[in-house]
Amino acid sequence: MADAMATLRFCAWCPNLCRSAWPDGAPQREASTPSALSALTLMLAERRVAPDASIAAALGDTAMAEACRAACPYGYDIPAAVAAVAGAAHAG
Repeated sequence: MADAMATLRFCAWCPNLCRSAWPDGAPQREASTPSALSALTLMLAERRVAPDASIAAALGDTAMAEACRAACPYGYDIPAAVAAVAGAAHAG
């Protein structure tokens, strides 16, 4: 999980260099960017937000992160890192 946390910390501060991979004309929500998902997952893991239905829904919205995965200049798999860390945070 340490590697996933490091990945999320890096991505949370990245200026979304992968964003160009998002299809033209597709709606973009800032809360769904890989960096926003990374930041929210870190907040959950660090117990700065409580796990609830809205957090689960936000972390489940990985379409943009999936689309951006191939364009990540660092090769990070943010959906996998989110799943690993969020899953561990929900487990206890």
